[in-house]
Amino acid sequence: MAVWIIEQSSNNCRAIVIITHNGHGTFLFFEEHEYDILKQEWTANNLDPVQEAMKNVQSVATVIRHQICENKYETGYYPPGEVMFSEEKMVEEIPELLFLLIQSIISINKTGKPDALLRNCIVICHLIIAATRPRSFMSSVLVGLGVMIYQKFASKNLLDVLSNLGITASYNEARLYIQSHIVCNAKKFLHNVWIHFGFDNADFPVQSLNGSKSWHVADGALFAVLVDCYEPQEGAKKLKKVLNVEEIVAFGKIPTCNYVNKIPDG
Repeated sequence: MAVWIIEQSSNNCRAIVIITHNGHGTFLFFEEHEYDILKQEWTANNLDPVQEAMKNVQSVATVIRHQICENKYETGYYPPGEVMFSEEKMVEEIPELLFLLIQSIISINKTGKPDALLRNCIVICHLIIAATRPRSFMSSVLVGLGVMIYQKFASKNLLDVLSNLGITASYNEARLYIQSHIVCNAKKFLHNVWIHFGFDNADFPVQSLNGSKSWHVADGALFAVLVDCYEPQEGAKKLKKVLNVEEIVAFGKIPTCNYVNKIPDG
């Protein structure tokens, strides 16, 4: 039996010719919408393996994207470092189907270290989520890498290039993370702790080693006797904008107190 689809239409009708093995033919006429439905069903049931695989991949991608978009992520608060950058927290932010898909692609038939493969899966999943939801997902992986690069190289251009590639957080995001902890997570001292300050200065030669055109800086440090004299570290509320130098300096000022020796009696 052979089936012939006639594309020509007449009076809003289209015909399908069914020819049996003995040569006899039968004409079936359908209205436009009925013909389209039948043709779609016929095409769907006669796909080649590549087209069938592409159709399945598109279906899986639709389901995974729906899971990513329906998840709720915290974007206004930085958890404590030991929580934010923990492996459990990073995995918790990944939808199950996406994590299963990436693990199936990367980890199957691999003899490498399981921890390294798991980290690879986590990073790739975070990159996919960040690319899907760039404004409503704050990836601990990208933020942590951006802050590390900012602290080590202090290069705005480097962070901007990597951020445009989707590999790290942006330069402003890295600064927001640091400044948010300066403002919102200032260390508080417990009672009955002896503390003192130490100050020193340094010259930074710009063009030569003899001090020509150098700039001078003075800085201070706070010393505490006990290691556990600090209160436990807390998270920090994310700032809405990057602060300027004057605003940051205001949080680092050390109040000065004048002490006068007591005049002995008599």
